[in-house]
Amino acid sequence: MFNAVPKEIKVALLMAASLFMEMLDGTIVITALPEISRYFSIGAATVALLVSVYLITSAVFIPLSGWMVHRFGKKKGSVK
Repeated sequence: MFNAVPKEIKVALLMAASLFMEMLDGTIVITALPEISRYFSIGAATVALLVSVYLITSAVFIPLSGWMVHRFGKKKGSVK
């Protein structure tokens, strides 16, 4: 059934699912911040810095992983 779907639609669905997962991940992190702050006894400025570092790291590794798959191929880029 899924083989009959055009490649463009598959790519669009994959992109939409990826965006949803990224938004969900960000929501989970933001929701957990007060508890993380209390557990580690850190202030709001440190928590804001941690969120910024987390989001920047995520933003860097998403295109980097795409470049690696393009450069080295799908077989070498996957972890088994």
